[in-house]
Parts: sequence; C-alpha cells; structure tokens
Amino acid sequence: MELPEINLRDYNYQLPEDRIAQHPLAERDASKLLVYTGNSISHHLPKNCTLVFNDTRVIPARLQFTKDTGASIEIFLLHPIFPFTDINLAMLAKGCSTWSCMIGNLKRWEKGQLLHLTVLIEGRAIELTAAQVGPNEVKLTWDPADLTFLELVKIVGQIPLPPYMKRKAQPEDHDRYQ
Repeated sequence: MELPEINLRDYNYQLPEDRIAQHPLAERDASKLLVYTGNSISHHLPKNCTLVFNDTRVIPARLQFTKDTGASIEIFLLHPIFPFTDINLAMLAKGCSTWSCMIGNLKRWEKGQLLHLTVLIEGRAIELTAAQVGPNEVKLTWDPADLTFLELVKIVGQIPLPPYMKRKAQPEDHDRYQ
C-alpha cells in the first residue's frame, strides 16, 4: 500500500488558547475524538479508518538544576546512550547513565562545570551530578548508587508537559498524563 504524500503546511492552524485543555480529564474515557472532514466536525470515527494506539509511557524526563549564581539549567532526557541504548535496560542502570538531551539555558552551563542537585526523601539525601560529555550529551551520576535510574527520575524528575500547556507539572500529572 502506497501512502499519500503529506504536506505539513496542511496541519498549521490557529487554535485559540481557551480551547487548549490545561489538564487531562479525570475520567479519561470521557475524552472526545475530534474528526474534521471537509467542513464537517464530528466525534465518531468514519468507517474503514485506521486507529493507532500508543501505549508508551511518559517518564519524568525534565531535570531542573540551579547553579550557585541562580541560573537555571534544564536537562530534558531524550534517549539513553550509556550503559544501555535500550530504554528498558537504561531504566535499570545504577550509579551513572549518559543520555542525549535537550538543554535549556545551555549558554549558562560552562564546559567542564558540574551541576549538582540534592533532594531529601524521607531523611535520605539523594545526590545527582550532571556533566556535559558531548554535544547535547549529559552524564548523570548519583548517590546512593543502589537506586536504579527509574527510581532516580521518579524522585528528581518532572513530567514534561507540552509547551502549549502554560503550567508546571503537578503530582497528579504522573498518572493522568499518560
């Protein structure tokens, strides 16, 4: 089956801000599917269409560091590089992990400078250190090293919300924004 050519300009449109949901519905199955065909809008799938289910999970991939100067450096995890490139195995890494990242405020992060983050959880200090090891590559090391990377990001990470959602992640987003 040959797929038709897609012109991305066909998907550019103005969406009023008051029409952008800032929170997912509490009852996810109450969400509607908007189907636009020609000049007609409905909430029902047409016959003979293909529906694709995405069962991926969102991890708390946004790590926020603050330098001594007060500058904020945000590290947004994209995909693992070391010790595993497979995301499932990378989540089991202990002690250190290197990731390809988007880095917010990169100009303020000097080469060779380590970023530090300490979080207290139930009286236990979790120390996270970030070092640039390549273009958009960050090596993260943590102590205690017995934590898996998944346990670490659940503690220090934030759920990355799309930029059009003009709010910070909230605790309920971890479960509801999947």
